[in-house]
Amino acid sequence: MLPAAFPFALKGGEGRHRSRSQWFPPLLRARIGVYRCLLALAATLAISVPEARAADAGPVAALDADPEDGAVHDGVYQNGYFGLTVPLPPGWTKGFDGPAPSQTGYYVLANFTPAEALTATMLIAAQDQFFAAKPAANAAEAVDRFAATLGGESGLTLVQAPHEILIAGRSFTRLDYEGAGLRHVLLATDRRCHIVSMVLTTRDSGALEELVRGLQAMRWTGDGDDPLPLCLKDYPEAESRAHALGAAWGAGGASIPARLVIGADGKVRHVHVIGAPTPVAEMLSVVLAGWTFAPDQQGGRPIAIETGVVIGSRR
Repeated sequence: MLPAAFPFALKGGEGRHRSRSQWFPPLLRARIGVYRCLLALAATLAISVPEARAADAGPVAALDADPEDGAVHDGVYQNGYFGLTVPLPPGWTKGFDGPAPSQTGYYVLANFTPAEALTATMLIAAQDQFFAAKPAANAAEAVDRFAATLGGESGLTLVQAPHEILIAGRSFTRLDYEGAGLRHVLLATDRRCHIVSMVLTTRDSGALEELVRGLQAMRWTGDGDDPLPLCLKDYPEAESRAHALGAAWGAGGASIPARLVIGADGKVRHVHVIGAPTPVAEMLSVVLAGWTFAPDQQGGRPIAIETGVVIGSRR
């Protein structure tokens, strides 16, 4: 079980990895059979492998980035998918890499600690609201749900109820709680149909407030001249195709989530298959990248969108 510092890590076995026999049995028999199956499906569903995109097709913010692609450069955590930069506190360093994304889209994006002594930690995580077992309407609702679990057998005590604060001009919901001699501050905000959370932990309440103030230096990009794709949770045409793909391929009981970025021209610009073995993810990416949709519009102008589909049986 994940510790309390991972408040949005959902229960119910989402972190367990399936054996390959639980994914696509043809992989175990002969990979070439799977490739032939893909080619047949592409023909059946009128899917073609896309050629290289024209340079003038139009920009899409963070086109090739996935949530787990963040990295630290010169003391600054940078995540292209979320358009997020967070300067590390002086003397801090990156901790161990987190696990791979879960089947319900929970990401441990990064964790940081002081380089010389483990006196505090900062965890940055994200929960995909397309695939969450129990999606919240927004970050505030998710934090309220977690606050309701404090007390009793949890071993954690509420210090200050959830409330809204502004950090670097962005709205966050803040929750203060404690347990086992440690103080925690949970900060959560909404971004690209994810709930991005930051959990700060230390024994010293004064140091905790200093860490919160330090986050005023974080920056979010993609909200201005080069906006992020519009986030659409329910996209019937994509869901219908995903259902047909799962039924025709035969997922062996597996449920494979994938995010799609669809350009203003209706072509799929980026595919992110979540939680599947690499061979399956690569093959699905080829098929999904060939899909084309009628362009969505906003205010009479074509727009880029981002949506999610589940291939195979649903949870």
